[in-house]
Amino acid sequence: MKIGSAIFSCILVVIGIVLISMVIWIVLNNYMMQNSEYILTNNLKRGNTALINHMMRMLHIAIAVEFVINGIRLPHFLCFI
Repeated sequence: MKIGSAIFSCILVVIGIVLISMVIWIVLNNYMMQNSEYILTNNLKRGNTALINHMMRMLHIAIAVEFVINGIRLPHFLCFI
């Protein structure tokens, strides 16, 4: 097995994992968006707001990670300084 083909196959595996995880995330996100009224009304009736708080924290963490990843890249206007 050549080194180039091994690297290429590893790249394909990583791309496949990323695509599968994106599909799973889209399906879960659509399910939660479609059933959000049911989820909120049932949890608020029981006084169980911990689930909602946990979901909001996870959303904020995801946004923060995205900001950090985008901040690591050098902005275009700084490339010429």
